[in-house]
Amino acid sequence: MMVIALKEIGIEQEPQVVSTVERCLLELFPNGLICLDIFIIGSNLMQGGGLGNVYQHKISSNVRSKEEKETLDAFIAIYTNMRSSSFERVLEQHIEFLIERISINPILQNICSTFLTNPATMNKTGQILVKYLLTKLPDLGANNERATLYLKLFKLVFHAISCSSNNSDCDTILKPFLHQIIQQSMQYALEARESTNYFLLLRALFRSIGSGTHEQMYHQFLPLLPSILQQLNRLQNGSHLQSIHELFVELCLTVPVRLSSLLPYLPLLMDPLVCALNGSPTLVQQGLRTLELCVDNLQPEYFYDHMQPVRASLMKGLWHCVSHGDSHSSLTAFRILGKFGGSNRKILLDAQNIQDFNKINKNEEKLPKIILPFNKIQIDNNNEELINNEELIQCTVDLNQIVNSACKILRNQTTTTSNSYNQLAAANLLKFVLLKIFSIEKSSIKNSSQFVDNISKKFDEKSTKMYIICSDSNSRELAINALKGIFICVFNVETREKFLEFFKVVIKYLTINGIFEGNDRKDHSSMDSFVLIDVIAQTLSDPSCFTYNY
Repeated sequence: MMVIALKEIGIEQEPQVVSTVERCLLELFPNGLICLDIFIIGSNLMQGGGLGNVYQHKISSNVRSKEEKETLDAFIAIYTNMRSSSFERVLEQHIEFLIERISINPILQNICSTFLTNPATMNKTGQILVKYLLTKLPDLGANNERATLYLKLFKLVFHAISCSSNNSDCDTILKPFLHQIIQQSMQYALEARESTNYFLLLRALFRSIGSGTHEQMYHQFLPLLPSILQQLNRLQNGSHLQSIHELFVELCLTVPVRLSSLLPYLPLLMDPLVCALNGSPTLVQQGLRTLELCVDNLQPEYFYDHMQPVRASLMKGLWHCVSHGDSHSSLTAFRILGKFGGSNRKILLDAQNIQDFNKINKNEEKLPKIILPFNKIQIDNNNEELINNEELIQCTVDLNQIVNSACKILRNQTTTTSNSYNQLAAANLLKFVLLKIFSIEKSSIKNSSQFVDNISKKFDEKSTKMYIICSDSNSRELAINALKGIFICVFNVETREKFLEFFKVVIKYLTINGIFEGNDRKDHSSMDSFVLIDVIAQTLSDPSCFTYNY
């Protein structure tokens, strides 16, 4: 079918002809979309599939046949050559059907892409598509293919806006809906069980209009800035998966406003800046760009006053980037330290924030602890030599604090060489703590006196005896924390292979002991096996293990 000179048809001259043509094109659009499925059917049959699973077939690559590409381009050309008003009527009437067909045949997404990149149809397509997607915004919280499609279409609109050379396109498409997109996304994110898609939507929006050329959008966003920054700060200070936490930090650092508009809210950016410098390589680069922008454009006295509460953490993060970051991040961090001048060394005069473990142990004598001996060394000023003294200095450290620190290291999902080494060391520490607590030996469990004593006893199925819980609450808490750390080791890809076998041994050991503990156990001081139940409950609610729990 060929449609010639659609734009030149005059409504005033030939109203009947125009009406007939538009009616034909209105009917052609949905039927043409269905006919384009012929390429899916052909591809599926060539691969040996039947007609019954045609619509379950997904295109795994962007490679298409020449015939398919030409047919799709011809179908798109029919509507890109229409008058704007006629095109708007066609798309408004069939937008829901188009999205439905895209969910079945992903290749049809090229229709939306072409409409959004064509100057003649971009504005109308963007407005109609955004209006439709806003009605589906509540469905974005579901973890399914349809929610992924809606998010992909949102990103398609944002990408078209960021690539457009005409800023009026952005104003026409997004400006009427900007407040609604942001406010409803934040509202639904707090209500939905799976809120990640809403924050990914906001990130795509901020990136598309944050290029520095959309002045009208900046003014439109400005009234929302205080509430958005406050909410994002509360979220990034919470307990989340590493990837989600970094997403909140990135949103804080990429809000689409001018730096001059951010000045009243500069304190709200300090914590995200510190987190960014200790995050993934991409987030580190974003944090360094934001920090350098502030250093270059703000008065030193003004910026240093706001930086004061996090000065030590910020400088520590910069030095960490210099020593552990990639070549680009290292050079940028070193350049920023140079711009700070002598201020980058003033933190060396500040007292370090170290917790007084000895003070804690004096108040809680029963806390599990370890004693670390150190040789006392004196300096001979005359000969400038170090003299070893036989006197030992003893440092008492709470073992629970060490175990909690090890678990914190294991929760960090940033993949770097130094972090992998620290995670392995932390996992080994937890392993040794558990071996000491439960006294697990290499000998067979069948040689255990407890096993021999209990295996011959009969279990009373009607017994209502209460199971014994360890009376030493501090040691029991230590066992729970250490075992929870081993659970995280199994969830972590870096340490799973090395500690999976040990994890299985511990579970079997606690399960068998849990069976025997119901038989006239009189010792309340030894560790009970019900720590396993407590650990399972705590691990299921741990954000670090959220991805693996469902």
